[in-house]
Amino acid sequence: MVADALCPRLRPDWSPTDGAVGALAEVGYFATHPVGVAALVLAALSLLRPTPLVRYAALVVVSFALLGEVETLFSNITVAGQLYSEGCRGAPWATGALLIALLGAVAWRN
Repeated sequence: MVADALCPRLRPDWSPTDGAVGALAEVGYFATHPVGVAALVLAALSLLRPTPLVRYAALVVVSFALLGEVETLFSNITVAGQLYSEGCRGAPWATGALLIALLGAVAWRN
């Protein structure tokens, strides 16, 4: 299976004996991933210094990150779905909720 080969590479600190990764642990993985760091930093910058360029960049990056989480949520065929079923990737609902909250905050802030 594809997930058997990818789990040790994508999550080297996870082993099958640890059990499945939880949703909140997945938020932690997302926050340390380069896309997650970019989304969080751009969202924070757009809330602290709301210039149009930073705001649009934050909206684009957070939207694409949310699109990836939604794809993971609804697909069991893709590699991300296989990682979820294998247990080395947690449920994406908590990360999706965080990204929706960030999108709302960035869109609301003028």
